[in-house]
Parts: sequence; C-alpha cells; structure tokens
Amino acid sequence: MEYNSKAEAEHFYRVQRALKFYGTHAFSRITRAVGSFQKLPASHQSLLPEFRSDMKMFKEPILTNLRFVNHIASSADFIETEGYNLSHIDEETPSEANMEKVYTTIKQFYRDWSTEGRNERDMSYGRVLSTIQTLFKDCENSTNMRGKIYSQDISILTPGTGLGRLTWELAKLGYNSQGNEWSAFMLLGSNYILNTYGIPEILLRVVHDNGHIFIRCIFMLFTRPGDAHRITIYPFAHLYCNNISRSNQLLPVSIPDVDTHSLPHDSNLSMTAGDFLEVYHEPDAWDCIASCFFLDTAANPIAILERIYQILKPGGYVVNFGPLLYHFEDNCEQPSLELPFDNILRVALRIGFHIVDDVRDIQATYNNDPSSMMSTVYKCCLLVLQKPPGTKAPSQPSVEQKRNSST
Repeated sequence: MEYNSKAEAEHFYRVQRALKFYGTHAFSRITRAVGSFQKLPASHQSLLPEFRSDMKMFKEPILTNLRFVNHIASSADFIETEGYNLSHIDEETPSEANMEKVYTTIKQFYRDWSTEGRNERDMSYGRVLSTIQTLFKDCENSTNMRGKIYSQDISILTPGTGLGRLTWELAKLGYNSQGNEWSAFMLLGSNYILNTYGIPEILLRVVHDNGHIFIRCIFMLFTRPGDAHRITIYPFAHLYCNNISRSNQLLPVSIPDVDTHSLPHDSNLSMTAGDFLEVYHEPDAWDCIASCFFLDTAANPIAILERIYQILKPGGYVVNFGPLLYHFEDNCEQPSLELPFDNILRVALRIGFHIVDDVRDIQATYNNDPSSMMSTVYKCCLLVLQKPPGTKAPSQPSVEQKRNSST
C-alpha cells in the first residue's frame, strides 16, 4: 500500500482517541449490567442483593486502567499530526473493534511485563531465547577478520514484537536487537513502557524513511524507577465470562516486573513501525529472525518466509515459535492463505532453507487468565531454519523491471 502521511496521522489519532475513550466505554458496560439486573423480577433481584455493590467495585479498577491508557496515549508525542485537520475524528465514536484492541493491549501488558505473566512468557519467549543462546553460544570464542565476534555483533530482528518484551530480553543478553510491529496499539504501548515510563533519561529519535516511522532508543543515562513507581492495572476487569469470583476478575497486577531502563550502557535496542514486508528489503542484513506467534498473522506466509530468506545473512537462522491461528481466515475482503505446518516446511525447503530443528506439540497459552474457567492451550511448534552458509539472497527486481515485465 502506498504511504499516505495524512492517512497515517488519522489512524494514530483514532488509536489515541480509542485509548482515551476507555473509561466511557468500560463504564457503559457496567451501566448496561445494572440496567439488565433492574429489569429482572423483584423476586430474582432479592436473591442477589449484593449485585449493585459488586458493580460499584469496578469504579476504581476502571479509573486506574483509564489513567494508565491515558498515559500511553499522551506519550505518543512523536506522532506528527500538525498540518492535518483531524477535527472530524473528534466527532466520531471509537469503533468497537478499536475498543476491543484497547482491552487486548491492557491484557498484553499482563503477559509481557508482569511477574504473574512470567510462566506464560517462559513457555514461548523462554524457548526462543534459550534456542538463540544455543545457536550463538560460541560467538565470543569465534574469530573472523576483525578478531573476536561478540554478542553485539549478532543482529537479531523480532517481527511482530507486540509490547517489545522479547526484543528487550535479547538486548539485555547483549545482542543488537530490533523489534518490528505494525499495530498502532502495540507501538504506543511499547513506546510508553520502554521510553516514557519512569522518566528515563534517554534520547528518542524518530526518523521517517520511505514512509515508515523508525523509532530508535539510544540509552544515555539510567534511573531505576523502583517499586514505588510501578503501575497497577486490572487486566481482566473487562472480561465478564468464566469468572470464579469478582475478586478474580478485578485482580490488580503491577507492571513492569523489571526496570526497563536497566539495559547495559552499550545496548542496542530499536523498534520499527510498519508492515514487515514493506519495511524490510535489504538483503543479507540479519543474523537471526526470532518470531513468536507471528507467522500466522500473515495473509501470505509464503511471502514472509521468502522475505526472511532474503534479509538473512548466509548462515543466519530463523527461530519461530507458535501455532497457526491464521488471523485473516474469516476476512472476506483480504485474500488469505492458510497453510498446514507440513506445507510451511515444504515451502521453506524449496525456498532454500535447511531445517535445523522441528519440535512439535509444545503446550503454550497466550494472554491467558489462569483463574478463568476457560483456557485455550495451543500445541505449538518450535521451528529452527538456517539459510545455508555461502549463499546470497536472490536479487529482487526493481519497480521498473516489474512494470516492464507486466506490460
């Protein structure tokens, strides 16, 4: 899709509006519940006299979440909206789809940045991290023309990084780590927790390159926020089904579980915003592509594998973990290809990859409420591929060549 700065400004502004609309939307749900209760026969209402007081319990959790998402929305000063008339958006009511994404973003902070979400992260991020450490375990002792290769020489890209925890963990291990994300909700959330939260003394540089926003964090000095500055959120306050109790539904969680500004002084952590296929083209650029619950977000997974092969250095690795819950399966307006895992493997081999490891039936959850009466457990695959050493990425035809070939 051709880059359109006004369309991008409108999109980000709508996302900010949805975040700020959280309180109105969440309280309307409580109002609706109370209204439904009041329509019950008096005999039924008398059987649950505590219902109204239960509904009052939601006030503080919703206000707390509202303060949190307002901070996220207000931290997005790097989005350029000046010069565009966006007043028409102020007259719109945020869509239900966008409000659902607000709720999902709050839950994602539970998964990525809370102590309580650690077990779930270990199921997925933990396996990816340990695999990468094994693949590059000898990098400090290897030599090349420059001498020793250190972890800082290993460039790792994490597409579909969400709120950035996996990308941050890789930077903490010393790798040159870059995350990529297209969801504006995730981008604003990661910007807040990595750049704005705790008032870190960092330099945030925003570069526009070929219509895509590149956000690079250059860590200068560090201040440790401490427990007093941790944020309380209520990630499940908006989930009204499969609750054992109101206390479980209104469970408070503190984030982040780590000081996000405690990376070593020589860390290299960056984020890019935009569609993976539109942002990344440079051949033979990355030592490793690490993805978690990412491959099934693509409408065309073949294009993803092909692009990964192109941008990987010869001898570079792909470490992919997740199921195949294709996101565009029910979208009639978006052509979508839902391949079984064995087809994914065939495509990878025919593109030129070697299969290093293929581990299946690994149980993992995603954004799961452990106290809920319903839990979805995925049987994931951990796939490790390698671009053969000594190979170069196939050259991509230029726009002019593509135009000529189509005429």
